[in-house]
Amino acid sequence: MSAHPFGQTAQADFRFWTFTASGRPFDFVDPQPDMIDARALAHQLSGEGRWSNNTFFPLSVAQHSLIVARAMPRPEWRIYGLLHDAAEAFTRDWPTPLKDLALMGAPGYGGGFDIRAVERRILEQAVYPLFELPNPSAEIAQAVDIADARALATEYRDAVQGKGPEWIPPAEPLPGKPIKFRKRDDVEQDMLNAIFAMVRDAHRAGLRRAA
Repeated sequence: MSAHPFGQTAQADFRFWTFTASGRPFDFVDPQPDMIDARALAHQLSGEGRWSNNTFFPLSVAQHSLIVARAMPRPEWRIYGLLHDAAEAFTRDWPTPLKDLALMGAPGYGGGFDIRAVERRILEQAVYPLFELPNPSAEIAQAVDIADARALATEYRDAVQGKGPEWIPPAEPLPGKPIKFRKRDDVEQDMLNAIFAMVRDAHRAGLRRAA
């Protein structure tokens, strides 16, 4: 039985709950659409720093998500680029090496915790249903991966402060103007506006979850 935030059940384990910016209880074990809303996503993602905050200026997950969305090849797919990191509103932005360490372990460390599985569950059980979106097809997921990699490379070129020769970005940066600092409130509002506009575009194109 699902642990509903407004209808508590005997199965609910409140050790694994937190609260969103809208004041709603959020369950990491059994995330549900009515535990989140667009404003909380936009607010929390606009305050979550990328690159472990190793940047010349604050660069948020929300700003990154807007870049990824705009790099998608089809307008009706942009919402999936915009929401691809939406779970990080709650899990925070784990660096990729830390995700790998948590999953695989290393000498002196345990292993076996898959944060990516937690993120997928949040997206598939809560975020996509909230906006009446189906899970992305393989084609859309591949397009998100490509846009994400190009956004990553662009950020590395324009915003990352401490760099080493051991790592090379996995894609070419996006063309156009370099990434610049933007105020959090502006990014938050842009993301909120983009959510509603891009959901509308997806629905008009037939990307709508069956009732």
